Amino acid sequence: MTKDENTEFDAFAGDYNRALRESLRASGETPDYFAEYKAQYLVRRISAGPNSKVLDFGCGVGNLVNAFRRLMPGVRVDGYDPSPASLERISADSRGPGRFTSNLADLDTDYDIAVLAGVLHHVRPEKWAGALAEASSKLRAGGSLVVFEHNPFNPLTRRVVDACPFDEDAVLLPARETVKLVTETGLISVQRDYIVFFPRAFRAFRPLEPALGWCPLGAQYAVTGMRGEEM
Repeated sequence: MTKDENTEFDAFAGDYNRALRESLRASGETPDYFAEYKAQYLVRRISAGPNSKVLDFGCGVGNLVNAFRRLMPGVRVDGYDPSPASLERISADSRGPGRFTSNLADLDTDYDIAVLAGVLHHVRPEKWAGALAEASSKLRAGGSLVVFEHNPFNPLTRRVVDACPFDEDAVLLPARETVKLVTETGLISVQRDYIVFFPRAFRAFRPLEPALGWCPLGAQYAVTGMRGEEM
């Protein structure tokens, strides 16, 4: 995930959320809903105290950062994105005390959590392993890497991706491929959960979703792994 490879998002930065809202219309939800869904998953899945440090690796215009601020008070959030124009869209209130940069060297190496949310499908396949290794290298021992990706076997997901202008060249990863990549990065305790099952029309069933992590029908999935003492 290099600056030269991904500055194409500079062209979408100003209109990113409008384009995303349009592509998500079939789900009946907004970008904020999906950002909060991921933040809620982290709150359930990983214990992050008020002094924790979170790295949003591929933070874009800051949708997930905003959700972290709302649902994980007291946690410091830093962000990395190779698109400077995207970083400029993140407000001072959203940034808080965090550091937001397009320079990997500016990041710390003691994060409790590093998140890649919808990042890998924008990276060329031959660079997937390198992107995961780079993000993992920023974790402290015992820190957790969390990868959120689209499930290519879900037809609604395919419809959303096909409708999204900045997903034109996306290469969707099956969950088993992401599990393999995270494992080969050297992380331990690797687990996978399928997420996002019910569109807005069936929102009454959403309380069931945390119990459906085993079911490969989710629109997205999350793969988590922990950095061991030796890495």
